[in-house]
Amino acid sequence: MMRGIALTLVLASTMAAGAKPADPLQAFAFMIGSWTCSYTAGTQTASYTATMSWALGGNWIRERDTWTGGVGGEGLFTYNLSKRQWMSIVMESDRRPTLFIASETGSAHIAYRSVYPDASMTDTIDRISPTKYTIHFTQTVGGKMTSSVDVCTKR
Repeated sequence: MMRGIALTLVLASTMAAGAKPADPLQAFAFMIGSWTCSYTAGTQTASYTATMSWALGGNWIRERDTWTGGVGGEGLFTYNLSKRQWMSIVMESDRRPTLFIASETGSAHIAYRSVYPDASMTDTIDRISPTKYTIHFTQTVGGKMTSSVDVCTKR
């Protein structure tokens, strides 16, 4: 009996050593579904719903934000295994896209920096729990820093 367990452990460790590394995007499976979010920028506040779903064969996660009166924006994010970095594309209803890149820092904290249309923005996502996350956004416009915070809770 002990010999069988030992053989099983040896085989399991051998298979694990040769196994392909896990896709970090899978750590975000908890985000699939609907979220109620609050947005705060200075004294301005708003509420919106963020709906997350798998996209493009499960290789991206799509976020669609809806505010009272319509769609606020849509985004796609993924993890590029070969470059070991996160990528996010945010598209606003006014047809302005933004491309963000982040180095691999784990799945609980991702600190994005914009690369298009300029490098003046940061977007930091923190997983608080499986039912709560926050987004801290900053942007420099005309030499002045603006910021906002979103807090989202799973419905």
